[in-house]
Amino acid sequence: MTSIFRLSCPLALAGVVLLSSGHARAQTFDAGPYVGISAGGLLFQDLDGSVEGESASLDFAPGYAIAAQLGYRFSALRTELELEYGVVDLDVIEAAGVSEDLDGELNVLRGTAGLYLDFTLLPLFTPYVGGGVGAAHVDGDSTTIDGVTVEVEDDTHLTAHGEVGLALDFLPFVSIVPAYRYIWIDSGEGDLDDTTAHLIKLGARFEF
Repeated sequence: MTSIFRLSCPLALAGVVLLSSGHARAQTFDAGPYVGISAGGLLFQDLDGSVEGESASLDFAPGYAIAAQLGYRFSALRTELELEYGVVDLDVIEAAGVSEDLDGELNVLRGTAGLYLDFTLLPLFTPYVGGGVGAAHVDGDSTTIDGVTVEVEDDTHLTAHGEVGLALDFLPFVSIVPAYRYIWIDSGEGDLDDTTAHLIKLGARFEF
């Protein structure tokens, strides 16, 4: 009995210290730099418009995105630089009343500067909201159907995003971060829509 009690006391003490350190970090928002990584599912919304006077629509299959972040915390306010790479498959194109299955990809490389605000909800749970703006390089395949060419140009555009997430601060200096992001890319030309997408991701943030 005595040996079990002696073993359980250090374990309980370690648990209290771990929870206390996480609680302090979530409550005080200590200033300092951090790095992060994330990955998630990427869903581009359909592009609708007209090309050469004919109505056209381009559909995408779900894809993925990976990213790396470098940030600095000013108390509850954080600034962040991010590099994000996303890939989705081209699914179906419809033009001039004719549809055709596609076999190609759309690649997007985004570099953004963001600003995020953290809130204290409960110990170890830190919701946040924010967004970023920057540049997106878009590269995709072109397709001709019934004499109408729908082309995704290899070009760089203005981009922005809004994001909400929740940092789970169970370990000292490490947060697990599920989040949702809405992405906008100013790629629309002529009568084609701008590119928009939804990203549901899971990340890890390492504070120093």
